[in-house]
Amino acid sequence: MFGANLRNSIISLALQAPMSTDVTDLPNGLGGNSTTALGPDTAALRVLLVEDCQEHQRDACKLLCRWGIKPAVVSNGVRAVKLYREQEFDIVLMDIAMPIMDGLEATMLIRRDEFKCPVHRHCPIIAYTSGWTMDDKMLWQKIGIDDVLIKPTQPEQMAACLTRWCGRPR
Repeated sequence: MFGANLRNSIISLALQAPMSTDVTDLPNGLGGNSTTALGPDTAALRVLLVEDCQEHQRDACKLLCRWGIKPAVVSNGVRAVKLYREQEFDIVLMDIAMPIMDGLEATMLIRRDEFKCPVHRHCPIIAYTSGWTMDDKMLWQKIGIDDVLIKPTQPEQMAACLTRWCGRPR
């Protein structure tokens, strides 16, 4: 689905942050029902949700809205890359298996854009998926996926992911 040259050039890039799946180190106050559970500026987070399933879109948006976050939502990798080039995001939640262009190819294109433009900061891309293996995780890390968030996602897991990768929003 993606060209060998593009894959090789992206895989050769060094990742800036390790993947993490441990959500047991939640800071106090995360995962509650309060819209301020992640801090007062949480609504300022710019989240790109890339998900083709409307049910999963709805679930993720519902969780993000708990903290006042209104994500930009697209349904495939082509639209994700286009929107990423037009707007700045703090984090991308990327489904892996999608029609037209999957999440891996979209991630590679985004990482290529970041590599070509050094002033473009590294944006965390989180695999938003129903399942994965250790082999998947290793390949995804080489491609540019920073972390994995499993669907269905619990509020505590989403909060931990946003905190881990975005810290205190600007």
